[in-house]
Amino acid sequence: MASDKWLASCHRRTLHTMKIKAIAMSEQWEGRDSPVINELTSLIHYIDNCEDFLYFTMKRKDIEREKSE
Repeated sequence: MASDKWLASCHRRTLHTMKIKAIAMSEQWEGRDSPVINELTSLIHYIDNCEDFLYFTMKRKDIEREKSE
């Protein structure tokens, strides 16, 4: 279980770094009428969903483990 938490933590950190970079890129394109903004916004929302999925999956595993003990 510890390795699952470690791996999930690594993935969440990677996703967070990607999100920060996407936000920085979107700020560079701010004010321009470009499909790049739409794609970056979609990417940021997708990353948010992935972070949430990892968080709640690990929470669910913790709850299931506590119930079985």
